[in-house]
Amino acid sequence: MIDADIHHESVTVGDLLPWLDPGIRRYVETSNFGLPGALYPNPHHYVRRDAMVEPGDMDGALRLMREQLLDAYPVEYAVVNGGGHVMLLQCLANANVASELAAGWNRWLTEDWLPRDERLRGSMLVAPQDPIRAAPRSARCASGPGSSRSS
Repeated sequence: MIDADIHHESVTVGDLLPWLDPGIRRYVETSNFGLPGALYPNPHHYVRRDAMVEPGDMDGALRLMREQLLDAYPVEYAVVNGGGHVMLLQCLANANVASELAAGWNRWLTEDWLPRDERLRGSMLVAPQDPIRAAPRSARCASGPGSSRSS
């Protein structure tokens, strides 16, 4: 079985700082930067509450992913898509910041998250505000280990 729609909700912009370009990292750290709030208000939330961990708790997120999905079912591969707030970078007016956040997410995903379990695959994130910069990044990510598609 392949689950092609895993959303990593625990990742915060702060978690991505080590994978950001130094200029963008400095901007995020020293400004009042924040991603937009949820686009789809839902009184029951849009994520299973029993599948949530504290933001930034990567070990807890992996443990829960294994318990509730990877080990609970005959999953051969699970494709990780951008998590909630990170996917909202498409709403940013600043194309450079959006593009660099997407690149930081992709580096974090391939260098930190995917190696944690051999069943994990990644769906790269691109900033639609900057298609010229996204195209070569997409080609690089597509040829990388664990890549499955762009979103």
